[in-house]
Amino acid sequence: MKRIPCFAALFLSFLVGSAAAQTALHVIAIKALDRRNGKPIKGTHLLVFAGETAEQVRQHAQRFDLQTDQHGDAELTLNPDLVKFVQVWVDGKTLCQSGPNHLSFGVAKIIAEGLLAPNTCSDTRRSTEPGKLLIFARPATFAEKMRH
Repeated sequence: MKRIPCFAALFLSFLVGSAAAQTALHVIAIKALDRRNGKPIKGTHLLVFAGETAEQVRQHAQRFDLQTDQHGDAELTLNPDLVKFVQVWVDGKTLCQSGPNHLSFGVAKIIAEGLLAPNTCSDTRRSTEPGKLLIFARPATFAEKMRH
């Protein structure tokens, strides 16, 4: 009978130790903005590719599907030990970045400082804050739509 409390204490210490060893998940706030006017892109699908390296992102190692709210905001919850880079696509839109397939963003930088994605479509600029990633996109042209 004395073994049961001993086993219970051992099991409890294992659970506490395991919980302490786990890395805390982080939430990155993603805001999708229309490049023409800086207004939020509401109620749209965001496709996020992620990985431990930029190459893994290009190979679509991990995938997250998000939906923006009425403010153009979506939240991505991830483990920064397993996900070091992300790439965000706005469904039905063209990103305002040169070579977006080859551009990924560092999760550590987003968490620590925030990040403003390139905006090659206009002079619309915004400030950001730690844990926030701002993405600029525009409607696809007819020719761009036909390529897909």
